[in-house]
Amino acid sequence: MPTARPSGPNVTSARSAAASHCLHAWTPAKSTPHAIEPPLALASEPAPPRDAPNRTRALVIGLVALVALAAALFFLTRRGPLPPPQVNSFAPVPPPPTPVPTPTPPPAQPRGYADELTDFGIPAKSELETNVGSPTPLAIPIGVRVTTEEVVRLLGNNGATAIDVLVTPHPQTLPGALYLPLGGQPGNFFDPIQQQFVQQLSALTGGDTSRPLLFFCQGANCWESYNAALRANAAGYSQIYWYRGGLAAWQEAGLQMVPLPTANGATPNGE
Repeated sequence: MPTARPSGPNVTSARSAAASHCLHAWTPAKSTPHAIEPPLALASEPAPPRDAPNRTRALVIGLVALVALAAALFFLTRRGPLPPPQVNSFAPVPPPPTPVPTPTPPPAQPRGYADELTDFGIPAKSELETNVGSPTPLAIPIGVRVTTEEVVRLLGNNGATAIDVLVTPHPQTLPGALYLPLGGQPGNFFDPIQQQFVQQLSALTGGDTSRPLLFFCQGANCWESYNAALRANAAGYSQIYWYRGGLAAWQEAGLQMVPLPTANGATPNGE
């Protein structure tokens, strides 16, 4: 049996009140400007990175630097090639110049008189010469050949005893010279002349074979002083001087001459 629906004025009023309440409840509340909030981002959209401004700034700076470098390269290539780099702007101080030693002048050549320095091309020898009046060698194998200037120094310092052995008669000789004409004769070192000459030298020097002896004769064309020097050396005398220029060189030099003394001992003629 169907249920009977209520009716009457009370039911209508109750329905109107309920509908008014629902409409009031559906009406949205008025919002204030300060209550507005931004809409939430969708989960599918990524959040922007926080360092985006820094990257942009770095990109701008890099582009500016690149442009500046390109401009610099263009400017430099238009000016031509760069000069070579300098290793050191300070030039090294050069060392002081090495002093050049002053060359020593060559010793002065001795002055010769009367061919005493002339080379006749005659070889020296150790035997006695027979042709005593011929040109002599420039050297002697024993002793020392001396010049006029050296003889002056020797006699001035009493460095040697001068012995004149020229057989040919002559009025003058060197100052202080002794006269032993026997010593310049040809022969050999075992003949009687050698024995007599050794006795003369021994009497003159007192047997001192280290005493310096200076032998001379006429000049560069006289072998008698050469022979006498060889004989004295064979007798054991060690300091022998051969004055090759002899009387001719001494006179040409304008040096003092003195009278010839008496011959010491026997002469070649037995006088």
